[in-house]
Amino acid sequence: MSHAAKQPVLRKVLVFGINPVREALLADSKPVKCVYFEEGRKRRAAFEEIRELALRAGIRVELLPKKVFSGKCPSKAAQGVAAETLEKKPLPLNALLDIPVEKDETPFFVLLDGVEDPRNLGAIIRTAEACGVHGIVLPSRRSATLGPTAAKTSSGALESMNFSVITNIKRAISAMKDRGIFIVGVEPEKGPSPWRVDLRGPVAVVFGGEGRGIRPTVLSSCDLFVSLPQLGRINSLNVSVATGMLLYEILRQRA
Repeated sequence: MSHAAKQPVLRKVLVFGINPVREALLADSKPVKCVYFEEGRKRRAAFEEIRELALRAGIRVELLPKKVFSGKCPSKAAQGVAAETLEKKPLPLNALLDIPVEKDETPFFVLLDGVEDPRNLGAIIRTAEACGVHGIVLPSRRSATLGPTAAKTSSGALESMNFSVITNIKRAISAMKDRGIFIVGVEPEKGPSPWRVDLRGPVAVVFGGEGRGIRPTVLSSCDLFVSLPQLGRINSLNVSVATGMLLYEILRQRA
């Protein structure tokens, strides 16, 4: 039985911002059709680098008047540069799980059970890439997409991070357990602090969505739970902040 969802038709997306556009041009797997610059912007070394990368690859470069550029890319975070490309292509689950085997490294994965804010997704991608996570598993429904907002928030890390998009997170967990990967759920007040748990072995960490956390059906599949201590009055952390704290604890233990 295949654990991967039917792969979606990739949509055209507009990636914006200096780092996301640069990384899109450097990524072999992400074809860029055109690069747009906003007219009147102060010339910067990063702009020249992007222009040279595009021209070297035979990609069209257009200098657009400010109103035209804003109409194409209304985000104030565009930094005067955008690229027309395709959204990130997910990998089949088995291919994702083969990555640490091919690299001869201890498996390190993240599963996101319903993270719906693309800015949270982008921040998680950025931290996961920095911590050496081999891949992220997302559900095909009730999840933020790998679109321009996630790409911008990831500051280009989206191009380096591998993903699998599946219909059922529990199936991904089952496939990981078959490979000897320990499943750790992160839930407030549901387990010991992560620095009291040995996380040096093959591990996949499950984080729930904003507000509701990990769904009960997914919770029942976890091998262990950990919680991040909180001394203040607010009893929950932003999911991207919690992800960063736990991933760096795993990195610290493996150092």
